Parts: sequence; structure tokens; C-alpha cells
Amino acid sequence: ALSARRATIDTIELVAERLKSNKDPAGTTLSFRNEVIELLKKDTSGVYKGITPERFDLSFNDQDIESILEPLKHNTSIVALELVGSKETYGGLTNAGATSIADAILENSSLTSLRLSDNNIGDEGAAKLLDSAAANKTLMELDLDRNNEITEQGVMELYSKIASLGNNRFLLRLPEKALEQRALAGNVAVGLKEVEAAWLRQIVWPVELEEADTHKMVKEVWGSHGFEFAKADDVKGGEGRFQFGFRQHKNGPCGVLAAVQAELL
Repeated sequence: ALSARRATIDTIELVAERLKSNKDPAGTTLSFRNEVIELLKKDTSGVYKGITPERFDLSFNDQDIESILEPLKHNTSIVALELVGSKETYGGLTNAGATSIADAILENSSLTSLRLSDNNIGDEGAAKLLDSAAANKTLMELDLDRNNEITEQGVMELYSKIASLGNNRFLLRLPEKALEQRALAGNVAVGLKEVEAAWLRQIVWPVELEEADTHKMVKEVWGSHGFEFAKADDVKGGEGRFQFGFRQHKNGPCGVLAAVQAELL
């Protein structure tokens, strides 16, 4: 455990220096996990005894990352930053750490992807990060998967913030646990709200419809899907076969048709 902590702290110092030097090629992805692996591979004197590149845990907390915050504000070469934690070994980032990172990315002009999965960030920290992303207008991806302190209510508020952005540019990943809770709590007797529709669309279709190729595909393929009432002579197979209900055309939409057909029956 002590060797893992030392490797993590040493890696944070190296990352801070890389951010400060700002000499990486434009478009670089900076991953704490990859940096630890490189550090371990170069350890020929046994400084990090007992851990290997194949098996280790990153054990940083909110205080550990303070040295990277100021350099992050001014770095212009890193486009993706990964701080994937290991919350079971040393806490991981909490709302406080997420808020500090949110303040830093407000001033950053190059970061497009921020991956903070496997930490202990909750609703407050997630909201701060999304607010900074909205104000920053450069960040396009925020990964908060397996941050299980995010609640069902937090999920709804975060997708409400995405809807308020007014475009489809942002990709947000949230913990499956919170999404499953939201699904189980659904009530079919209540009409779908605009915020909920935006939330579902982000999960099912997380792409830019403004992109020419994507828009063309949606229009030509998905746009032609549908279903209609079937006529008796539309159903092949003769007597004894199911000869009423709906049929789909252009190969879809299967999932929607199944639900509507079930309701009809």
C-alpha cells in the first residue's frame, strides 16, 4: 500500500511538471494510469516494490491533486485528461476535488475530454463540473461513471443542465447505478418532461446531429422507420396466423413497436 501511495504521489508530480512545461504535442491525452505504468516500468531499483504495471491501484485524494490545478489552467497542449481513481484504497476525489478541478477548467482553453470515473464525486461536484463545462465551451466530454455518490435526483438535475445548453455537443457519462434507479422509479402514468426527453436522447443517441454525415444517415435510415396497422392480406401464412395489430416498415423501430403492440394486446 505504501509503495502504491508513493508511486501515485510521484506520478502526480510528474503530471504537474508536464502540464506546467506545456511542451507536449498539440492534441495529447494525459492519463494518470498510463503515467504510473511508465513510472513502474522504469523502476529498476525496486523503489516501488510489490507493485507491477499489471496490478496496482491509484490512491490519490483531493489534497494530492492540488499541484496540478494551477498548471491545468494555463496548459494549451493537453486535450484529454484522465484521473481515473481507485476509491476503495484511498478515498478518491470527492465534491471538494471536483470543485477545484471545475475552477481550473474554467480558465483552460484546450481540454475537450475529462474522465473522472471511479471516484467519490457526488451531486454537488458533478454539477460544478458541468457548470464549468458550459461556461468553458471547449470541454465536450465528461466521464463520471462509477461515481456512485451521484443520486437519482442528481442525474435529473445534470441532464436538465445539459438540456439548457441548447445543443447536442456534450457527452456525459453517469453511474449506471443512478441511471437504473431513475429507470425503476419511472411512472408511465406521468407524461415525459422535456428534461427527461433530453436525458433519454443523450443516452440513446449521444452524437452530433449537426454533423453532415450523421444527419444524412438519420434522415435516410432512421427517418424512414415507422409502423402502421396491418391489414388481413398483409399477413402471410394463412389461417391461424396472427392477422391483426401493427407492422413495421424499413426494419424499425423494433423496440417501440414491441411496447405499442403489447399495449394494444
